[in-house]
Amino acid sequence: MSKTKEVYLSDDVRKQNRFRIISQFRLHGKKSRTEISKLADLSAGTVTNVSTMLLEEGMIRVCDQDASNPSSSSHGRPRVQLELNPNYKFVVAGSLTFNSISLSLFDYLGDKISTVQEKVMLETMDGDEIAEFILLMLKGFDVEVAPSIFVLGVQGLTKNNGKEILWSPILSESGMKFAERLSQISNAEVTVANDSAMIARSLSKDKAYADGTFGAVLMSYGIGLGLYIDGQPFQGAKSSASELGHISFKDGDGALCRCKKHGCVEAYASDYAIWRRAKGLDPHALPDRPVTSEDIAQIIEDARQGEGPAREAIREAGRAIGFGLAIMFGLFDAFPVVFVGRGAQALDLMDEEIRKSLNEHFRFHDQLDINFTKESDALIHVENGSSIVGLEWLDQQAAFGA
Repeated sequence: MSKTKEVYLSDDVRKQNRFRIISQFRLHGKKSRTEISKLADLSAGTVTNVSTMLLEEGMIRVCDQDASNPSSSSHGRPRVQLELNPNYKFVVAGSLTFNSISLSLFDYLGDKISTVQEKVMLETMDGDEIAEFILLMLKGFDVEVAPSIFVLGVQGLTKNNGKEILWSPILSESGMKFAERLSQISNAEVTVANDSAMIARSLSKDKAYADGTFGAVLMSYGIGLGLYIDGQPFQGAKSSASELGHISFKDGDGALCRCKKHGCVEAYASDYAIWRRAKGLDPHALPDRPVTSEDIAQIIEDARQGEGPAREAIREAGRAIGFGLAIMFGLFDAFPVVFVGRGAQALDLMDEEIRKSLNEHFRFHDQLDINFTKESDALIHVENGSSIVGLEWLDQQAAFGA
């Protein structure tokens, strides 16, 4: 083997060792060098050398000793505890919806420091305006820091590399180009991701779904699907894919969707669609104001009282969701589903209609004994998933570089 190859191999091993050690701190929190050596299956000398470099670089720090913790001492001598340095680098994680931007600042430990949210009609803005607006929003944080990466969930299709929005019903064609401009003016990495995929990433950290197969269906300002298969996030060949909301539910003269087409699943199951149907409004027009959480909560309460427009609106939402899931089940086999967002709070009222629709449109009925569960706050899960992606990127950069 040539000396050049030996150098390359040595450098690769060093980077892999760095990543293994960083990963153990990420997974387990405060640990001594001895504990990290066992967890990472590395020699004590390797851990000492790598941890010394990480300390010098400010990536990890020495913790205050906890005399009450038996694991922190051996034969009366306290072991030095190390952890990731929260001030090493920062992540801005958040989401863009059709009428607002929400951003949260996370430190390197993964703790949330501050949150800011602004109402804004994104479809009227170009990419430069959106980028500058986001940068201005950072002034609303409780602390002044320069983030190393932005990870932003958005409704629509995104490219697999996270660099580009391919299509979105909430952005103009120019507005979809904001990520590149934001990276330029902030001097930070910018990743754009499908919002439902970020919800699934957040849920994947729950023991109930880790290492499994499940779908996260967003039922809020839009309808989306984030999919995990055998513990891994599903993506298309080029894009985030697994599109649920814009599957055609009704042909011909169907209800108007925010994507400007008619008959989409979203046009019957999103919050604006449920509100429009419950209020008896024109199905061929979009509501002239944003639909609020309070609006949906009131419709759900009315539906629980008995038959009427509210109950039928929720039933129709169930039928549309069931139809969309039947298409997905035909591609991926049936999978457990977590419903997330405002509309998910009516799951008990639409469960029967979802299953009826599945029985009608999915041929393999023996697969339909599946579990439905619900979560409430979609934006929190988008934010959590985005922060996970951001921290993973920082860890990779710290270990392997650009």
